[in-house]
Amino acid sequence: MAGACLLLTLVVATGGCSRTDPGTESKATVACEVLYGAVDDGGPNAAVHRGMVAARRTLGVELRTHSGTQPDLAPLVEEHGCDVVVATGSPLGNAVLQLAKQHPDISFVIVDRFFDFTSAEDLVRRNVRIVAYRSDQVAFLAGYLAGGVAGPHHERGPGPAGPHGDIEARHEGAVATFGGANNAHNRVVMDAFRAGVLAYGEDNDEEIDLLGWNGRDGLFTGSDVDIAGARRITNRLIERGAGVVFSVAGGAGVGAIRAVLTAGKGVVIDSGGWSLGRPHRYSKVLLAGIVKRSEEASFDAVRDVARGSFTGGLEVGTLTNRGVDLELMNRDVGHLPESLRRNVEELEVALRRGLVSIDAADYEPTGHEHHN
Repeated sequence: MAGACLLLTLVVATGGCSRTDPGTESKATVACEVLYGAVDDGGPNAAVHRGMVAARRTLGVELRTHSGTQPDLAPLVEEHGCDVVVATGSPLGNAVLQLAKQHPDISFVIVDRFFDFTSAEDLVRRNVRIVAYRSDQVAFLAGYLAGGVAGPHHERGPGPAGPHGDIEARHEGAVATFGGANNAHNRVVMDAFRAGVLAYGEDNDEEIDLLGWNGRDGLFTGSDVDIAGARRITNRLIERGAGVVFSVAGGAGVGAIRAVLTAGKGVVIDSGGWSLGRPHRYSKVLLAGIVKRSEEASFDAVRDVARGSFTGGLEVGTLTNRGVDLELMNRDVGHLPESLRRNVEELEVALRRGLVSIDAADYEPTGHEHHN
């Protein structure tokens, strides 16, 4: 393994805000959730919604739920008297930040927004909490896992084949990935997955074919809610020999799962934040999933507002603080070898300690070039 250290981002917070004045009669906190896509998407929206429902049940808050791909935030806030607005998805991020400027007495939470971790532009807003996740760390583990499951592989050799070649060439037993929206977040996660695939090949002196992303170009549906598009792309990848498909398409990842179910072959690793540790209707073909603690994040935000202790700033879920993780959905899927499972667990420990690089450049085999 290359030894470049991984810099983990810590929580940054600023002063809090509350709409309840001391000495006034308390009223039920009005919690409004705005979900990008469907409420019951089986992934990120469903997780946030469970946290909000738990807040209503245990804290007695009033819950208002709005979902869709073009929700109008301003009327929602004005009509429902929201004390806290919890929104999901990067597409809503800018609209929430703009609305927060206009309503400094309302608390806003953006769950699972891409943050480049090099800018503190949004951290000075006392009424905005951004909850981001280092999905790239877990994607590296997913790539390593996929490399060990896909097979059969062949020994390394010089030449243009491999993870940097034609993203749509046919390769039996290949590993594949695709994205939803072609944005920075999805590209970063896909490249970390590619790094994990390369790392497995380096450790085992094998060359593993990766379809769908070559470090520069890749396959994208164009939207994280395009289930039909995800299904079409996955069908193409299966036709070209993909045995493991890593979906980086948010709630649209269900399209990849349905394609694999219909094809009757292959397995899926999903990055959409599936809540595991409970029976799942897709466990037959889901090898693993990236788990984001969005349920806890939404509940905690509403609780803090209800108690008058809300603070803004950036909260980052990492492997180290267990805000994000890779969990196996069904260990029988893909006939996962026990030795591979142990290797992934050991690699996860090393990542938590910052001892392993997730930069694909650190695992590039010699003699390979990018081919579009």
